[in-house]
Amino acid sequence: MTGIRSKLTYANVMATIAVFLGLGGGAYALKHNSVGTKEIRTGGVRSPDIANGQVSSVDIGKGQVRVGHTAASLGLRCPGGSFYHQGACVESAERSSDSFANAQSTCTLKNRRLPTLAELQLIRLRSGIDFSDFEWSSERAAFFAAPNNGGARIISVSDDGTISADDPSAGARPYRCVGPATG
Repeated sequence: MTGIRSKLTYANVMATIAVFLGLGGGAYALKHNSVGTKEIRTGGVRSPDIANGQVSSVDIGKGQVRVGHTAASLGLRCPGGSFYHQGACVESAERSSDSFANAQSTCTLKNRRLPTLAELQLIRLRSGIDFSDFEWSSERAAFFAAPNNGGARIISVSDDGTISADDPSAGARPYRCVGPATG
């Protein structure tokens, strides 16, 4: 005991206490210092604060995607009946149901295109945008084990975000065209 007592100095005691406080304090912080929705101010979390792939369309409520830049704020114009969305002009109202080939042709003749799957998933979340049914996208998927020996299917999206892979020759779907902003 005298051997331990002779090495017991003020510095050794303080160093030992500091180690225990450091370890205990870190555990306390992990348990009690988590951040909840009440602690986050509006606009406090931005895209760079979120890791890629951590938020999906299921996590975002209808009408919750905020509009960033407008075409006007960037010196761009969209044709009447369309709105600016991530660098392009999207038709506000869906067009009547048509075959995929006719929908694609109609958009192409107007120097536009069908939206991508990702664009449709974001467009459907905008306030005031409602899909009456699945809408055509420009994207295709290959199914090799499907009936009729598989083949290409066109991806479409519903108002609730459900994705469908449809035979391009079977039936009609509503659609909207996407075109370039001018300015």
